Amino acid sequence: MDTQNYNVYVSAIYSSIPGNRSASSSATSPTFSIKLQAVTSYVSDVNVNTPMKPNLLEPLAKSRSPVPKTMSDRGPQKSFAFKSCHSLSRDAISGVISEANIGFSLDRIQWKGNPGEDWTRLQSQDDLLRRILDLITHSQDDEFTLVLIIDKKTILAHHVLERMYYARSVQRAARDATRMVSFMNQQEASLGEACAEQEGCKLIPATQSSIQSLEEVIFDGIEPATLCTICLETMEIVSPVTCMPCSHRHKFHRSCIVLWLEISHVCPLCRFELPTE
Repeated sequence: MDTQNYNVYVSAIYSSIPGNRSASSSATSPTFSIKLQAVTSYVSDVNVNTPMKPNLLEPLAKSRSPVPKTMSDRGPQKSFAFKSCHSLSRDAISGVISEANIGFSLDRIQWKGNPGEDWTRLQSQDDLLRRILDLITHSQDDEFTLVLIIDKKTILAHHVLERMYYARSVQRAARDATRMVSFMNQQEASLGEACAEQEGCKLIPATQSSIQSLEEVIFDGIEPATLCTICLETMEIVSPVTCMPCSHRHKFHRSCIVLWLEISHVCPLCRFELPTE
């Protein structure tokens, strides 16, 4: 496998926090925070999605769906809080990146300091530290969050990416099935006492129309809950997630909540009920 054809893409997402802080809180609360997530991506050298070839384990691997052009492994999001941005140094930013333990070297860097900008090739890691520091020190907000996504993208021959996708699909299908069974068992156990006095109590699926109408939003990573409580995996920053219409607007991976609602019409977290047949 050729792993030398790569670039490291570093993008910054700036998010100000609304509301003014009091003088007493400003003395103790961090002025800003940096949230950093490392991503390792593998990109096909073919520009279009292609169907996966039939395989004996096709039902497990869900091989009928197209092989994606990109596969990504996202590390955990690390958060770093600071009390002042005016005295921040390059060494402090370097320390954040070092402590985040991204797992690969920062070279061949492409930088985007604003979602509306084009990618800019940087000459060195020092240049990257300067760009990040400039974003922070030139902020006009009292309190803000800077989300940094560091994504190493390696170009692979499509047949290599296809084999990786197939192997991971089999593993994911087995893992998701195990987790879903475990989660459903826990839910049924929690309903045991409530159902004890009700004859014929059982899980009832939501209507297909209510499932299809669920809102899809972009996960910003700022919320305290970053795990999908069904599969127990991290919801990726700036990725689409599905939002329940409950007052808490609980969010899940779409595939997870759809599978859940096809079995039970209640929100897994707050018991909010969707329509049933």
